[in-house]
Amino acid sequence: MRDGGFRGAMNEDANVWPIGNMDVGKWRYRFVHYEWLESKKNMQGSSPHGRTDLLIFERTKKGLVYLGGYNTHGGRPRIEGHTLVFPYKDYEILGIKVAKTITFDETGPPGRILLDGESFGFGK
Repeated sequence: MRDGGFRGAMNEDANVWPIGNMDVGKWRYRFVHYEWLESKKNMQGSSPHGRTDLLIFERTKKGLVYLGGYNTHGGRPRIEGHTLVFPYKDYEILGIKVAKTITFDETGPPGRILLDGESFGFGK
């Protein structure tokens, strides 16, 4: 993952869980849920830090290639067709339903997503 540009922590405070695979056109994705919560042992400041990401890999004949991912509010999504559905509650703000899905098409991972009322960019 480091070779692919992943900058997150990769120590005993980090955990990953497989979400699954999705094939969209030429893309062969593998999705992984990543969580890092700084332990007291490794804490750099006065309070622990953490983050949750959706990591996206491409499955190739040579193995997995890290493409990047999105910082999220957490929760492991499920795959429905070409869409990842996050376990967020359904609600509306000013009559607009708040998104809890990411849909993938043949152009690759979306550059920016809206999840649970917040915008997240695709990056490494």
